[in-house]
Amino acid sequence: MRSKDKKNLLYNSLLALILCLVCIVCILSVMLFLQTLEGQDSSQQTSSSQLALTGQSQSSSSQESSKKEAESKPQELVKGSNHNQAASAYAYKAQDVRKLLYDPKASDKKIVFLTFDDGVNFEVTPKILDVLKAKKVPATFFVIGKTVGDKTRPLLERQIREGHAIGIHSYSHDYNRLFPGGVVDVNQVVKEVKETQASMQEVLGRDFHTAVWRYPGGHMSWKGTEELDASLKKLDVDWMDWNGMSGDAETPSARPTTPSDMLAYMEKSFYVAPDAKVRVILMHDASDKQLTIEALPHIIDYFKSQGYEFGVLT
Repeated sequence: MRSKDKKNLLYNSLLALILCLVCIVCILSVMLFLQTLEGQDSSQQTSSSQLALTGQSQSSSSQESSKKEAESKPQELVKGSNHNQAASAYAYKAQDVRKLLYDPKASDKKIVFLTFDDGVNFEVTPKILDVLKAKKVPATFFVIGKTVGDKTRPLLERQIREGHAIGIHSYSHDYNRLFPGGVVDVNQVVKEVKETQASMQEVLGRDFHTAVWRYPGGHMSWKGTEELDASLKKLDVDWMDWNGMSGDAETPSARPTTPSDMLAYMEKSFYVAPDAKVRVILMHDASDKQLTIEALPHIIDYFKSQGYEFGVLT
């Protein structure tokens, strides 16, 4: 073979080798790119799932810091929140929970939020707290602002200390003031939300802030809620209704009369969202709710038997 032919052969061989290497690099680059896309998609799905289930999105360092804080001072109020350090593990943002109330596919986790309106009450609230403590489950208390003060301080402090959360249920609970003619008086409600928040801060400290409120009578009962919702959002406050109830505030003729009746009433109330995995249960801790106290252990046992976890609203 002539020298020129040998050079051509060597040149062609080197060229072929280079082309092969280029192809390998391209293939590896494409594979790496696809893996990156897959990882990002998985990360987004995980983040979305966490948002739906926890209402929070924290960095790993922030989560680790929160965990250490909860372990060292579990009963201490989380700054800027309505619950203690230990409750951070099961606290869910109201705006996220609302999205899960009627869509059975929105969450793969069964969570129930026990909620109590119309407190603080010296007779009923302590007994409700006793049952929750005995059963080792948390709840969210939607408090009327005019009940908040030095006399009720021990009960409010106990709610925070024992891992519950506190929301706003207006200051007056006066339908004629809040919703004259069935229409929301935006200025009046905002005023009462601010007053209640301020009263709670006087009792529980300036670090307290609740971002959840419940309309007396429910969001679905009034006209003109859109403007109010937007106004409260600016105050970092979101509304929360329910998709199940004990019936303890129904008219006397429709109200359950025994603990078993109350449990059955609650189950029937699920018709509004029969397949929902997330439940927010409306109950009350007002002065005439002795039956609620008696039925509460059965209600808690029901959800435990159905595999639910218990959360609080924040």
